[in-house]
Amino acid sequence: MANQNTPESARALVLALAAKPPSADALKATALQALTANLKPGVKPAADAALGGALKQLLASDETTGPVLPIIVRWDFVNQVGDAAKAAVNKVAARLADKSLSDDERGQIAASLLGVRALDASIVPSVAALVAGDASPALQRRVIEMLGTTGEAAAAQTLLAALPKLDLDLREAAFGQLLKRADWSGAVVQALADRKLDPALLGPGNLHRLRTHSDAAVAKRAATIIAELKGPEQKEKDALIAKLRPDVIKPGNAANGAKVFTQNCAVCHKFKKRRRGLRSEPHRHGRARSRGPCRSHPRPEPCR
Repeated sequence: MANQNTPESARALVLALAAKPPSADALKATALQALTANLKPGVKPAADAALGGALKQLLASDETTGPVLPIIVRWDFVNQVGDAAKAAVNKVAARLADKSLSDDERGQIAASLLGVRALDASIVPSVAALVAGDASPALQRRVIEMLGTTGEAAAAQTLLAALPKLDLDLREAAFGQLLKRADWSGAVVQALADRKLDPALLGPGNLHRLRTHSDAAVAKRAATIIAELKGPEQKEKDALIAKLRPDVIKPGNAANGAKVFTQNCAVCHKFKKRRRGLRSEPHRHGRARSRGPCRSHPRPEPCR
């Protein structure tokens, strides 16, 4: 019936489910989820007392409350069911926090709540609490992906606030969702500008993703802010590199190099089979060695 995608078949399915006994609630919930997933957005039965009563009846059960809520919103039955919709949201939100439920059950509850987030401003924060809470990584990832589909500013702020609390994999997942929208990416840049987000937490790779964002305005501002965050130390470093670069790229002076080698290195090292040759030639020095002090080296500095 769900696959027929007609107002008549959708109405008939809801009426049939409401008429079933409470022992079939689990099956009813599955059928309602299938209806929500398969029904085209424009398919909506006309409002009538019988359908309104059936939807109210399905709201009364713990197992069917979550799955039927998105249908009530899509079909504009919120006014007809009255306060029952608000009560149902509170009931479903309470189940979301029930750790005795499986990840799959809690994930489905989260999806149902986000589907009716227009009913209550507290829905997005309630669902988002799973991201920074003690839910399993699998559930956290699922909720992160759900929040990313909402486009809500509140969802972006929640993901942004959760970044420091997440492990590396989940942080990458959350940051990936934030990058999908220009306004969300702009919120990340603003958090960096306000010193509310540590750039070290994002790492060079993600900072580069901000600087090269597909939205030109975001990319430009990110480049400016990130450059400012580097501070005077980085600017001094860049200036020093620029100053020394002309000398570094000049051709070498083999004669001078030979003098330096003879004075400082030839006592132990050989070059082209000359000198004592107690150790390897200079061009091999440092390969496959530890960074600890070189043993028996006249200069006790680390190998480089």
